[in-house]
Amino acid sequence: MVDSNAFPRDRALSPCENSPFMVGLQAPRFRALLFAAFALPLVVGSSPSRADEPVLAPPSLARSRAEKLAVFLDKLGVERLWQPRVAIVWDTGEPAGRAASHPDHVTHCSAFAAAASKRLGVELLHPPEHPMKLLANAQYDWLAREDQGRAQGWTSLDSPLVAQHRANDGDLVVAVYKSPDKAKPGHIAIVRPSDKSAESIDREGPQIIQAGKTNYVSTSLARGFSQHPGAWSNRAVRFYAHAVSLP
Repeated sequence: MVDSNAFPRDRALSPCENSPFMVGLQAPRFRALLFAAFALPLVVGSSPSRADEPVLAPPSLARSRAEKLAVFLDKLGVERLWQPRVAIVWDTGEPAGRAASHPDHVTHCSAFAAAASKRLGVELLHPPEHPMKLLANAQYDWLAREDQGRAQGWTSLDSPLVAQHRANDGDLVVAVYKSPDKAKPGHIAIVRPSDKSAESIDREGPQIIQAGKTNYVSTSLARGFSQHPGAWSNRAVRFYAHAVSLP
């Protein structure tokens, strides 16, 4: 029997077929968590849900969406593409065939998030509308604007717990931080499906996949954003969700 308490974390390298989420899905504990989270039926004509009260899918449908999202994210190849200190093509993560201007400071979190969104048919600010330099800061502002991110279908979420629930329901969820120093980069990552507990989410944040100084297929938000002091501890990270259709 697979013990989902042993759910692997902080993996810089992980092939899709060994996705811990896919393994964790088989655990009785995770099936119970899904049932507890999604068992209440949807009532036609009920009052509109708020951002902190997401309308969740029935258990089997949510599980299917979460599986598909986990597979999609693992297949992006962030462990070998969007590598730091290398100039890249933003939407493929492949090396661009030229030297980076300041290789010690080049990371591609924002390009990775935009590329993943593009493959899901979702608009997220990307080159050439904005250069890759300081793009995460610009994405933070773009997502918050009524005439930009919200007009493109992005919805603001009220908490890390809601963000994890929405990812577990198969939605595209981003976690984004804007540097208080306009000359320094912010950070953005994608929340991935996970069976982590509410207590764990409160302590270390949702589970994410990211490019950055270290590319992670799966790690906690606290670790992924650790290069930005105060981002997690001061709860300065914002979360946004967008519904997607996965094949």
